[in-house]
Amino acid sequence: MKILDIDLDFFLDEIAHFRKRNNQRLNQKHYIPWNTGQVECFLEDKFGLRKDSPLPGVLFTHHDEVFHWCREFKRQGNAENFSIVHIDAHSDLATGIDGCYLYIMETMLRKPNLERPIVEDAGDWQKLNPGNFLIYMAACDWIENLTFVKHHKSNETYNPLFFQNNNVETNVLQLKSYNAGIVKNLAMGTRLFQQISNHNPVFLTNPIPYREVKWCDYKENHKFDYIFLTQSPSFTPKTSDKLLETIKLYMHI
Repeated sequence: MKILDIDLDFFLDEIAHFRKRNNQRLNQKHYIPWNTGQVECFLEDKFGLRKDSPLPGVLFTHHDEVFHWCREFKRQGNAENFSIVHIDAHSDLATGIDGCYLYIMETMLRKPNLERPIVEDAGDWQKLNPGNFLIYMAACDWIENLTFVKHHKSNETYNPLFFQNNNVETNVLQLKSYNAGIVKNLAMGTRLFQQISNHNPVFLTNPIPYREVKWCDYKENHKFDYIFLTQSPSFTPKTSDKLLETIKLYMHI
């Protein structure tokens, strides 16, 4: 299934970081949204969308709700995985200080496959959130391939543990678990990324080709099956909400 996954915060002149999930909107004087004409040209020229041929779509408030939608989709017996083009100001691959790698590598990947999507047992700073939901989906082996169409001011620093051979330059996502306690013990020091190479993983997820591309360089027509649209109220000003109506013209909800 090919999904065009759109976060409204992409269509701003600046990027907000480390926001709480409290729906408090950004200052509209400091964060200026694109105009409707720019958004229409972007969607039609870069992705081949058409208003006279809207695609099935789903609206979300917070981006991690996509994980729950996909989990329900899988629970209904759908076997196909997701080919995702992710339009966002953030990669949502648990960059920065996100600690979900500990839960994923020490707990989640040790579960039987059918239980792996049950992630409600994650600790506070390791929980599923809008900034890491794609890594959680990768850990469930739900993603076939992933393209990040990034904001012109985006500068993501990735966690190498999420990549094949613990090397970001492979451009292949592949999560892994080690013997119990290894990652947790190494994380208590300062040389986790250097010392993890001394240990062999005991489990690997399927490799996922990953591509990061600036939006101005992107030009493809994937003939998507679904459009996902997320408001992300904590990362957008209220003035950007008008763009939801613009994007919805290309969706059949």
